[in-house]
Amino acid sequence: MNPENQNPVPPTSPTPMPPQPAPQPGPVPLPPQPTPQPTQPYQPYVPPTPPQPPLMPDTGKKGFPKWLKIALIAVGAVVVLIVLFIVVVTAIVNSATKDAQKVSDQIVNDIQSRNVGSLYSQASDAFKQAATQEDLTAVVSNAAPALQGDEKVTGKKIAAETGNAKHALFSYSVATSNGTRYMRVILEDDNGTWKLYNFKYDDSPISLDTSDEPTN
Repeated sequence: MNPENQNPVPPTSPTPMPPQPAPQPGPVPLPPQPTPQPTQPYQPYVPPTPPQPPLMPDTGKKGFPKWLKIALIAVGAVVVLIVLFIVVVTAIVNSATKDAQKVSDQIVNDIQSRNVGSLYSQASDAFKQAATQEDLTAVVSNAAPALQGDEKVTGKKIAAETGNAKHALFSYSVATSNGTRYMRVILEDDNGTWKLYNFKYDDSPISLDTSDEPTN
């Protein structure tokens, strides 16, 4: 048989396949998320407050006026000057009476111990003209018993008058068993040597001012 005379068989086309649904993407697993930490609200930096002095109670009083401050300063300056003056004067008196006080203290001790010979040897010419050693012995015999105790200088003074000899005066308090007694010793400068010019004792303090009384 001639193949050309045969009925050709038409080619068959492939049977179309029904469309397949596209695969749907599944859920993608997420990586584990960190646990959120609580956050603090923003706080601006505030420097620390320096310590404050304690508050003084309000007493209702106001400050001193200016004129009063000036017056107080002036008064204070005057007080300082007065104190300095007293200190300087005291230092001058102490320096001037240093040697005289040694003699005066010795005279007080001689009176208390009834050492009339030592007393009379330290007496000035004016004293010896007014009293003998026997007179002095009688005075000391009365004074010594009343002046037994510890003596203390309570005042001192240098007196120098024009035309007269220079004198040093000392006042004492004596603590005795019968109470406090008082003495005053006056010395005279005899060419640089202090000598006994006068002494006195009493139950009351004796002033160093001799302007109204004799000193011999």
